Amino acid sequence: RFALPVVAMVAAALLAGCGKPNATVDPELTAELIQPVARVELKAEWPRDPARAARRLAGHANAARQEAILWLIGVDEGSSSVPGADYANLAFWWPQVVHWFDGVAPAITDVNVPYDGETVAALCFETDRAPYVVNVSEQGPTNHEVPWREATRVRSARREELLRMLVPALREPEIEVLKAEYDAQSPWGAGHFECELYVI
Repeated sequence: RFALPVVAMVAAALLAGCGKPNATVDPELTAELIQPVARVELKAEWPRDPARAARRLAGHANAARQEAILWLIGVDEGSSSVPGADYANLAFWWPQVVHWFDGVAPAITDVNVPYDGETVAALCFETDRAPYVVNVSEQGPTNHEVPWREATRVRSARREELLRMLVPALREPEIEVLKAEYDAQSPWGAGHFECELYVI
């Protein structure tokens, strides 16, 4: 389990969200103690192989069902430590990753997260343009793959998963109870119930 400051940093980066490039986020936010979930991937350092990084990112984005995903570069999940990462490397690393996408890559928003003298690169990716396709090889005829992330493994998407990507995801509505009244009309609990809801 990660220490609270590290988890707060994850939550802070998530709260920063997409659409705020080069923002600086205070990691000392009050946050619920959460574990890295399917939408968050932790990397101790910048992935060295751009082709593998593109395939993993595409699989992560395709499986996200149009929800934004977050990569934190400079957080070691194995040791629950924050070695940090050189934020300036993003300008060199990202174009190499995009090169392996066929057509569209996930839109990226980068957030600079300082922690205990180190810098963590929080990369928020929009996934609303799935499916994302990657080039498998640059040798000979062009080969393509639609990757899919399953737990921590990345594999080729199956037919049902391809169909799932093409069908718009239905998001759960947000519901707030504004008013609720119950008028008991019998000893057995039968009665009249009225409720006012605010649904987004």
